[in-house]
Amino acid sequence: MNNKLESCVLCQKEFSLLSLQDGFLCDECLNEGNRQRANQWTVLFKKRFDRFRQLCRQCCKNGDLETIHQARVTGRKIASLLQFLKVKKRHPLRSALKEIHSLLSPIREADVFLQTFEGRSGAVHQELLKKVARKRNKLQKKMEQKMPKLLKNVKQLSAAFLSDELPSLLAVVDQEQQIQSFENRFADKAVRFHHLAASHGKQSAKAVKALHRVRIQAKLLRYMYADLSERTGQDYSSKENDYKAIQSQFGEINDVQDWIEKLERYERKLNVSKKETLLLKKKWQNRLRALIKEVDIKPKARAV
Repeated sequence: MNNKLESCVLCQKEFSLLSLQDGFLCDECLNEGNRQRANQWTVLFKKRFDRFRQLCRQCCKNGDLETIHQARVTGRKIASLLQFLKVKKRHPLRSALKEIHSLLSPIREADVFLQTFEGRSGAVHQELLKKVARKRNKLQKKMEQKMPKLLKNVKQLSAAFLSDELPSLLAVVDQEQQIQSFENRFADKAVRFHHLAASHGKQSAKAVKALHRVRIQAKLLRYMYADLSERTGQDYSSKENDYKAIQSQFGEINDVQDWIEKLERYERKLNVSKKETLLLKKKWQNRLRALIKEVDIKPKARAV
């Protein structure tokens, strides 16, 4: 017969115990652990929100390519954290971040296009550069007008979220369960892409749409593992790098899709022959098909 008294695995107290899988934890140690966990999340969120607002303000002052890019990435990292905590899609904070993202994204796409084709001698390229540059200036002015109010809203919403909602969310979220949930979503989306590619062709509209969803989930997982490393002090770099490698397959695909979309948007307004426009579109479409054909996504086993 085992007469050993039950005690807290951390402080050895023998009262106010909560039964765990590997022993017992007293109320005091449990509360301290919860406080530390909440502090880790709060520090990470505050750091991200401060960085995001700073970058967005800089975007309105100079709007250079790298600042716009970093603002978008930081906003997406915040969105990833909110998704991890199961914050609803229509939550005011997520909606506010999405509205800012809608201002930044078309500017980023225009910047990448202008940087890629600057100095190209082709008539279609030159005409497109003029159109995209003019549009980019309009988008910058629109952002400068709307951003201050949006940032003020995000500041108020984020402060309320951290003080009023974060503690209760942390009380119910299971970190390991959420990690597996994110992984399972990736596995499901990868399997879906392979099914559609097998039945309709890898370059079909359905397969390409499914591939885009794989890309988005890979990005979320990359951010999730980077956040886990920063927040917990554990090393998740190998996992982060795995999904970064998967995500890297989509960079040029996304760019070429944007080039085709811009060409189709402006083609009737270009002062060039229809033949030249069609030749360039065909060239880009062939490049897109080749890139999609090269994509190698291995579906991971879904956890039961």
